[in-house]
Amino acid sequence: MHLLVDNIGHFYYRRPALDVPSWTPAVSCGYEGGDYDRPDDLPVIGADPLGERVYTTFTRCNAPYQSTIWFLRSLNSGATWSSHLDLSSPNCNGSSLVVGPDGSLYVTWVDYALGQVLMRRSADLGATFSPPSVVTSMLDNLATTPVGWNVPFGMGLRSYPYYREGLVRGAPNFPTLAIDRSNNPSRGTLYLAWAEHAEGTPAPATVTHVDTELNDTPANAQMVTLDSNISGSLWSGGHTGPVDRDWFAFDGAAGQTIQLDGDSPSVYGKGCQLLEQLPDGSLLSLAWLLMLGNRDLENGAHGKAPVVTLPRTGRYLLSLTGSTIEAPYYFLRLRTWQVAPGSVARDMRDIVLIRSTDGGVTWSPRVRVNHDPAGADQHQPNVAVDGQGRVYVAWYDRRGSAFGNEVRPYAAVSVDGGASFGPDLPLRAGFNPWDGSQSAELIGDRIALAAGDDFGMVAWTDFRDWPNRCDIYGARIVDVPTAVAAVSDLAAEPVAAGVRLHWRVNDLQGLSGLVVLRSEGSGSEEAVGSVTLAGGASEAEYVDAGVEPGREYRYRLRFTWNGEVLHLGPVDVRTPARISTLEWRASGPNPFTARTTVTLALPRAEAALVRVYDVQGKVVRTLHDEWLEAGERRLEWDGRDTAGTDVAPGLYFVSAQAGGGSVTTRLTRVR
Repeated sequence: MHLLVDNIGHFYYRRPALDVPSWTPAVSCGYEGGDYDRPDDLPVIGADPLGERVYTTFTRCNAPYQSTIWFLRSLNSGATWSSHLDLSSPNCNGSSLVVGPDGSLYVTWVDYALGQVLMRRSADLGATFSPPSVVTSMLDNLATTPVGWNVPFGMGLRSYPYYREGLVRGAPNFPTLAIDRSNNPSRGTLYLAWAEHAEGTPAPATVTHVDTELNDTPANAQMVTLDSNISGSLWSGGHTGPVDRDWFAFDGAAGQTIQLDGDSPSVYGKGCQLLEQLPDGSLLSLAWLLMLGNRDLENGAHGKAPVVTLPRTGRYLLSLTGSTIEAPYYFLRLRTWQVAPGSVARDMRDIVLIRSTDGGVTWSPRVRVNHDPAGADQHQPNVAVDGQGRVYVAWYDRRGSAFGNEVRPYAAVSVDGGASFGPDLPLRAGFNPWDGSQSAELIGDRIALAAGDDFGMVAWTDFRDWPNRCDIYGARIVDVPTAVAAVSDLAAEPVAAGVRLHWRVNDLQGLSGLVVLRSEGSGSEEAVGSVTLAGGASEAEYVDAGVEPGREYRYRLRFTWNGEVLHLGPVDVRTPARISTLEWRASGPNPFTARTTVTLALPRAEAALVRVYDVQGKVVRTLHDEWLEAGERRLEWDGRDTAGTDVAPGLYFVSAQAGGGSVTTRLTRVR
């Protein structure tokens, strides 16, 4: 069965003809669209096992910043339709509808004002519904653009409820619902999937930066640091004059997760765009923060503080712009996002799933569906259940893309009722849904997913041949592996206390006797510790404190799974050399052309001043003037002076002063 919506919001219904392989003519559902200036959106359709009763829910856009979930039904195979029933408050979007084996209806949606997924149930064919109940909280991260989706600010593609027009561009985030209608013991189980960012808190500020008013272009962006407050103002040229734009820059590391937040104590709000500076000098949009003004707040708009995982080590820029008719002040908070230890999602966005075996009265804890290491963005999932009770989840994924600008469809399958999922299945090579010439919504609001008796079917829009054409691709999922290794993703890193090992636990059932093994050079392997895993753990770690500075170690995990002794690894790690005095360590590249990095070794935590001087002894740039923790600290210089101007080729000196000591190293810039 198929539901059609035209470009002005009129709804039409079609179904296959009974005697010939064709479709019946489109029949109007009797709904002529909303009374706001844009079409209604996101229709979903459901039918009972007999196929005579057909239901649909959709998002009705009835006013600025407002949309609600409406319901229509037909009890005669779509020949006639009921009047609408409003299911939600005016802050909602993204409904999902399923029909249970007993004919019960379940409808879920997200309330963005509350940050919750809600559900209503009908036991009388949609004549009446239960009051809304809270299914779960939802960290939707709606203000974050998928990495590589380079959408210009101000396009105003959607007006999500309680979000100001233009705030949300990129991937929407709607929960999706499925129900098991098989004849297995899992019959009637509900499954809900969505994408969310890691639970956590922003780090406290360590420094405050004030706008210099000389930072109007990317070339002269004002350098700031993570975990800082940034304050300033944006002057205005009036309705027809130029608009000020402030630029800030900071250095970030691959895999760092950050949050942007801010305030706008004025009538009109301001936008802050986070961009990555690519090696060729171009800028790639990563996220948006809209700092709401008083007028936005009066209209009921809500701001969102995006959580973003930085894709690479390098330079990142913040671009702030304000209203054309006033000079608003701003207060921006740039923070490291401190992920909570028990968070199922780990970074910017992961796919999570919960399930209910009692008709939505209670729900299981979250299960993360994707198994890849943290750092890649996953979004827009869907879920379905086949006739054997197997659960399929499909989503769009950014892993493996050089600059995050390719999206690839992935799927995973669960054979234990959604308690765990098998390996991530890449369904096709990645494609770029954004080439700068068209809207950023080309791949829709959800990936398409359905399930048959013993298979899953995924479909998606593919723009690899754009602008000549776009295509619909599909993948049939059959006979796939449905289990992953009991433990995976072993990694090791030096820390102050020794070497920290961490890994993912995929299957606790049958897992025991987990032992950490260590070897050095060609020496024999020894057991250095054992780990007891708590029930429900998805991540585990062990800190090996018995290591020496400046040594290389190799680690493996030994464990028993379902009676078989297995190993994970090895991984190699080198501990830093012991630091007894202030000194410079490796610098590189040297000579350099565009940027270089120097490494300062500190025996203890100190306030440190690091500056670049020319051969006349004039200060060229201050690289650091704050507290530094003990250990090796990397500092980058981009070859610019304090004013943001590229310095001339030649010899330069980098001097560090800390704890009463001073050390100097040389750098040479060449063309």
